[in-house]
Amino acid sequence: SETDADAGLGALVAVAAAEMAKSSPEARVEPWIVPDGIGLLVHGPALPGETSAAQARRLADVVARSFAADTLTVPAVSRARAELLRRDARADGLVLGVVGAAVTPDHASWFVASGREETLARSADAAVLARAQALRAGPLRVAVLANVDVAQGDAALRAADRWIDRRVGGARACR
Repeated sequence: SETDADAGLGALVAVAAAEMAKSSPEARVEPWIVPDGIGLLVHGPALPGETSAAQARRLADVVARSFAADTLTVPAVSRARAELLRRDARADGLVLGVVGAAVTPDHASWFVASGREETLARSADAAVLARAQALRAGPLRVAVLANVDVAQGDAALRAADRWIDRRVGGARACR
């Protein structure tokens, strides 16, 4: 739903949250940025002696906490902005931004999901923090690819569920 005025703010949230999640060396967290959604992907090997359910809990805990609960820091947002601007420069972002503006007027992020250079460069840190709050208000979707058994997926969902803030009386919309 980003317009040209705020294109890329969601991408900045995802990249900053992934950057902040790098504090856990056993989990690899990557931003996921597409025209109709943003989020984080996490993967990592099981630790010695760790069960599949414990691995799922550990990885889901890292990614859910960083995306749904931890407050983004200004340094993380600054590093995210620099990273997206670097990507934009390497990927002929100026050309893609012009094409995106022509193909999808007022919604260039539908074409260039990570936003346009001028929007990324001029966006205020406060606007990024506000977008993070809006995203956390939901709806949020959690998808788990469990490669061992159902218990592994259930453990990941329970771990992620702890970090998602709900309104009083609110419940998950689906399993």
